[in-house]
Amino acid sequence: MRASDAVQSASPACGPDAELAADLIVHLARIARSGDDGGEAKARSNAQRLSAAQWAALRYMARANPFSRTPSAFARYHGTTRGTASQTIKSLVAAGLLTRARDDRDRRSVRFALTASGEAFLAEDGACALAQAVADLPDAQRESLITTMRRLAGEIAVSHGAPCFGCCQDCRHLREGEACAGFCAQVGAPLSLDDMHLLCADFEAAGERG
Repeated sequence: MRASDAVQSASPACGPDAELAADLIVHLARIARSGDDGGEAKARSNAQRLSAAQWAALRYMARANPFSRTPSAFARYHGTTRGTASQTIKSLVAAGLLTRARDDRDRRSVRFALTASGEAFLAEDGACALAQAVADLPDAQRESLITTMRRLAGEIAVSHGAPCFGCCQDCRHLREGEACAGFCAQVGAPLSLDDMHLLCADFEAAGERG
């Protein structure tokens, strides 16, 4: 086998369709985040602007379950250091967009949540248009898209050695709850119906059951 053939077989061309799909995903993400730097976004009633990192933290805290609203979990999700994540979150607390409280189960840990001001800010998030576009798809297309994106997220996370975040409803740690929507065997806590559809830092795909 020629050396060039070995290289080609080890790293095959993706093909134009795959490359186009990847470009479109990146393009959609860029459009959704176009207002992160406060530049070309529509004028907001609040004069304050958020950086891209602050927007990412605000979105994460809004879409993560209560057990995952920590600096360390956000650092893993955003691919940054714990120190950088903590500083970003601290700035949002100082701005009145996040509130912090001690974890009832572990008083050494703190959890964060959006304030009313934080929720108002998030309502102007450019990513809302992308979410609405997905919501407007026919049911079959939307479900197929979600299934495909979950698979891609999992495969890319594994290939990069990164954590794979997901929702409780698809997690191997989910158990039936007696007086609740579900029970998380990983953290040993009941789950509400809302929790089931939020991001979790301890997620493991149900297909990974041993």
